[in-house]
Amino acid sequence: MKTIKLFLLSIIIIVISCKNKSEIEWTNNWQCKVFPPEHEITTDPETGAKVVFVTSDTSKDVNLYFDLNCWFNDLSMMVFYSNRFNSYELFGYLTETGEIVRLQSPQISRAGNVTVDYQSNDIYVVRDNAIYQWNVEIEILKDSNISSKVKIRERKIALA
Repeated sequence: MKTIKLFLLSIIIIVISCKNKSEIEWTNNWQCKVFPPEHEITTDPETGAKVVFVTSDTSKDVNLYFDLNCWFNDLSMMVFYSNRFNSYELFGYLTETGEIVRLQSPQISRAGNVTVDYQSNDIYVVRDNAIYQWNVEIEILKDSNISSKVKIRERKIALA
């Protein structure tokens, strides 16, 4: 809990101290791997509410800590952890298509202490003793035979 509070305090300090975030260069980018939908949609028999089970893979999936935001501002993606590749990595669920997105690039170290910006499609992560901002661009393709495209731009915004 102390680590999460320190992380959030760090983000607040960074946002206040960065008068112009555009001065910080984007240093890395990658195209994310997009997997076919695996969600299961049912209706609760008692309430009639729609229930969506986002994943049906046999790997363990874990939501972000309860008080950290996991939804993009426009509700286009929900972020979660999964151990599909033998270690917990960040994944996303595209709400419009049901597709699963591997957000974590295999070429970089594992990201932790994750939170999603309430006002944008940005994800803030800690890795290698630094705080990074990931700007996520989503292109939903209407052709069901072609996967949507998700690209991440990354920049280091502070040393942890």
